[in-house]
Amino acid sequence: MKGYAAVVALVAAALGGCGAVSESPVSVGFDYVGTLRFIKVSSVVNEVTITGITVNRGNCRGPSDLPKTLKFGEYVGYPFSECSNLIEITIETNKGDFDFNIPAE
Repeated sequence: MKGYAAVVALVAAALGGCGAVSESPVSVGFDYVGTLRFIKVSSVVNEVTITGITVNRGNCRGPSDLPKTLKFGEYVGYPFSECSNLIEITIETNKGDFDFNIPAE
C-alpha cells in the first residue's frame, strides 16, 4: 500500500491547485493503519497554516482541530473512516485554497 500512497501523492500534487497562480504549499497523500485510511497533508514550503480541510465538497466530515501550522517537511494525518468514497479534498491555507482530485482505488 505504501507504493499506492506515493502514487496518490504525486497525482494529487500534479492535479492540485484551484486555478491560483502559485503552486500548492502542501502535498496530499494517504497512509493505512490496517484498514483505516489516513489523509496525510505535508508542507512543501518553509511555513504554512492549514485553516481547514473540506472533503467531497463538504459531504464528508473533515478534521476539527485546525488551524495547524507546519514547517517544511512536517505533516499531519487525519483518519477518514466515515467517508468511503474520497473524490476531492480542498486544503484551505493562509496561502490560498487548493483542490486535490483523488484517483479511484
